[in-house]
Amino acid sequence: MRILITVSNIPIQYNAFTIPGGAEKVAWDLAKSLSKKNEVFILTFGEKDSFEMIENIGVYFIKTVNHGLWYYMTLGRIDILRIYNKIKPDVIHSHMHSIITFILRFKRVNKILTLHNSKYEHYNRTKIQKLKHNLIAKKSFKKYKITTVSKYMQKYLTNYLKKEVTHIPNGINHKEFYIKKEVTTDKKIILYVGRLEEFKGVRQILEASKILKEYKFQFIGLGTYFNFYQTKNVHFLGRKKPHELIDFYNKSFISVFPSKYENYPLVGLEAMACGSLVLANNINGFREYIINEENGFLADLNSSKNIIKKIKEISKTNNLQKIRQNAFNKVNELNIDSITEKYLYLYSQKIISK
Repeated sequence: MRILITVSNIPIQYNAFTIPGGAEKVAWDLAKSLSKKNEVFILTFGEKDSFEMIENIGVYFIKTVNHGLWYYMTLGRIDILRIYNKIKPDVIHSHMHSIITFILRFKRVNKILTLHNSKYEHYNRTKIQKLKHNLIAKKSFKKYKITTVSKYMQKYLTNYLKKEVTHIPNGINHKEFYIKKEVTTDKKIILYVGRLEEFKGVRQILEASKILKEYKFQFIGLGTYFNFYQTKNVHFLGRKKPHELIDFYNKSFISVFPSKYENYPLVGLEAMACGSLVLANNINGFREYIINEENGFLADLNSSKNIIKKIKEISKTNNLQKIRQNAFNKVNELNIDSITEKYLYLYSQKIISK
């Protein structure tokens, strides 16, 4: 089977144009898993038009043009269609909506669009955002089979789009995220991985760090709060590659995620796979795989006071090793190869748009 995956960027890209998130990581891991028995291509954005064979995957880059709607509807559209005609895929699988998804919407092959985002009211706030969503994204939604990675978003999207939506959860690459026996946990390290933005709850963690001075707070990622301030117990580490992330997860005592909203956050699964205790805001996305005090910790983390309280409580909990084991058992069910089989079944169904 010839499979074309479209995504905004891939985790191996490290330049000013790209900030890979959970959707991009899942798309890349899925592509690698699929390539074991299929011919897989990725169409994504990059610094320039180019092609590379990377880990048995043919990756086509089309150049990033900021605010380039006119470009992608003209010259860029020609490039996208040229690449599509060269590949001649049996399946198109888009991860998140993009202009590529829109341009390929009329192709008469099986087309899957996986939506990793949370509810649209969190994103479409300006008039321009709403206009693009209504004129471009919604037209694509009608032409693709829609999947999403959480059950609560499946329910939301079914109602929002007035069409069937399939639930397939995120998967973890256990070759990249696992417990390293040679790495010792430091019970004073509190780790955060993700975008350093207000809606992710980063400010509350920073405020908590001012009180919990006996702990070392590590922030991996970029965003508004990057290098917000530096103290002896706060360290901004920038972006890290997967093979670097594994050591940070393994060394950390707690990975804290106070996001205001999420779909099915991959960072929590990564931390659990590496033996880091997950403390997450008690919201829909995390509730799908964390059971409080069984395989992680859920609490109202919308204030620094609550974060401080929970960290202190966790440090005094007796059955932490059991919780770590339960967490590992949970993520073991979400191996990327088992998730790949779910998508392959979907690819095999005849879902050609009218």
